[in-house]
Amino acid sequence: MLVLVLILYLYIFTFRGTASLTSNTRTFSTYTAYEAVRGDIRKERWPDYLQPVKVYFVARHGSRNLGDDTHDVMMNFLEVVQKNPQLSTRYSWLEEWTVPTLPNNKELVPQGMLEHYEMGARFRSRLPDLLSSYDPIRCSNRATYKHRTSQSSSAFMYGAFKDTGPLSPKSTAENISFTGYEPVSTENASPNLDILLRFFDNCPNYDNSAEYVTAKEWKSKFSETREFELEVVHAISQEIGIKLTQQESLGLFFLCALETYSPTTTNNSHFCNLLPKSASDYVEYCYDLQHYLEVGYPSNLGYKASCTLLEEVVDVFKAVSSNPKVVLRFGHRETLQPLVTLLGLYDNQTVDNFEELKSHRSYRGADITPFAGNVAFILFNDTRQNTSVIKVYLNEKAASVPFCNHGYECTLSELEDIIISVSSRCNFAEMCAYEEAVKPVVKPLDDDSVMISSWLLLLLVAFSFFSACYLTFTFITWVNSRFEQMRDGYEEIALTETTKRA
Repeated sequence: MLVLVLILYLYIFTFRGTASLTSNTRTFSTYTAYEAVRGDIRKERWPDYLQPVKVYFVARHGSRNLGDDTHDVMMNFLEVVQKNPQLSTRYSWLEEWTVPTLPNNKELVPQGMLEHYEMGARFRSRLPDLLSSYDPIRCSNRATYKHRTSQSSSAFMYGAFKDTGPLSPKSTAENISFTGYEPVSTENASPNLDILLRFFDNCPNYDNSAEYVTAKEWKSKFSETREFELEVVHAISQEIGIKLTQQESLGLFFLCALETYSPTTTNNSHFCNLLPKSASDYVEYCYDLQHYLEVGYPSNLGYKASCTLLEEVVDVFKAVSSNPKVVLRFGHRETLQPLVTLLGLYDNQTVDNFEELKSHRSYRGADITPFAGNVAFILFNDTRQNTSVIKVYLNEKAASVPFCNHGYECTLSELEDIIISVSSRCNFAEMCAYEEAVKPVVKPLDDDSVMISSWLLLLLVAFSFFSACYLTFTFITWVNSRFEQMRDGYEEIALTETTKRA
């Protein structure tokens, strides 16, 4: 009996951070709320001899409206509800429920802001020395050009630096109280130049790859398969007593997902009561397979293009004593999922056995990139030997990286080896046929470099001032000499005319 307990313990521990945590929870692939799958960085433990010195954090935006691509199918199902009042006899909550006006944009819902706000507070609690107060030199913060990523960044920063800023009712011009809101800066790059967080938009070779084309074909056709008809359409139709179409069935799936993470958007509906768990699981499987084909292991370039992110991690961590100490990056599912794949997590499936492992697969979008999903790299100083150690956390749970000899602890050289293994050693322009690739590097800044920059700026200003004075003096002198020449000329002409008259 004791042996069985030990084996069970070792199994759970060994696969912690990579095994699915959603087997008993209704999830919706990458449309899953963060709260359904997240860990808690505050509960993660490391030995006292490991001291955090830097953190590199990259996250997906928080929960959002579902946008144009799903808005229409949700409205299709809502029309079914409106046209069939007999549904209210089976589902009493429909009697007093009113159809909401569903937004068709992809902006954050309030719950998505809350996800990042609370996450920022948890990271501050676990890394108090690194996140004690905001300093734009120590903290590099960047998001894509989309509103939802910038808002996620703002929410995370507010949670991380709450009650440390000067904007408070207690503050006056004469007496600042650092117990209020802290304004922060967020960098954004143009979409056609962002090869760090939107590399997927700037890789023509990927867009033309067979894997990408296959993924898009699967997305457009999976709802037309016979299995979808049996597993989803027939199952839902039997449950509610009304014959549905494929699109109406998908609409119910997304309404259930939306009400799970944003009940206020759907007027506190209970559509999940209409959706059999087996049907929901099958739709989730279809989307997981699409993402697996798109940016998972079958898609060679689809995930290797994320090496720009891992390269920045290594560059930041190499400059141990330099700023920035905190690097925060906010992107999308297509930013995070390829990076997780590049790290070698969830690599126990192929296209051939994905169907076989449908019910107990490990590669699940809900576990990898839910809304607000994230990867945190924390650089530690091992005070016993004065060496550096890196730990990786996926959605606030420790992850064992297969490429690292010690699993839960990596070295810089091991992360570099991952980059080297990528074709062209992460030469993005060569890999992607990208003509304007400019590597976005976080340049370390220390106090000396900031002081030198200040002196250089002062010298430049002084030089500009004296140059302007010199040019002005020269111009005035030239104008004065020309005026005197003209005056002498007029006097000479006048004297000549006087002489002629005489």
